[in-house]
Amino acid sequence: MDRYGKLFIKASVIYLGLGVFFGVHMSFADHGINELRFIHVHIMLLGFVAMIIFGVAYHILPRFNARPLPHPSWVPLHFWLSNAGLWGMCVMYALGGFYTDGPPRMLFGVFGLMEGTGIFLFIINIFHVLGEDPEIKAEPKR
Repeated sequence: MDRYGKLFIKASVIYLGLGVFFGVHMSFADHGINELRFIHVHIMLLGFVAMIIFGVAYHILPRFNARPLPHPSWVPLHFWLSNAGLWGMCVMYALGGFYTDGPPRMLFGVFGLMEGTGIFLFIINIFHVLGEDPEIKAEPKR
């Protein structure tokens, strides 16, 4: 397994632990439930679920379909954009960046854009891997 496939899976396991931590904390918390819910959900879905899918997909799908990634240099960029975007969104949300105007709201949006850009890099790479090969027509018998 290549380096970034492993990094995506390792990150997903770390996010699973963080997500469980926030979930357990929410069960005892009397305040800040909305902030915790957003962070918990995003860490579980974008951190755990999406990152394990990215790691497994980058490793398995090119092998299953015998087609290489068209842009392997995008995989590290995807990894860093997705992680920085997720952390940035969660921190800015906890600091009230979603509910305020000005720079905090703009930063929240920038981190969301980073996350979305990373996901679209994945979509483009994997869509090509899953593409259909042109049909090979048999030569007519003589």
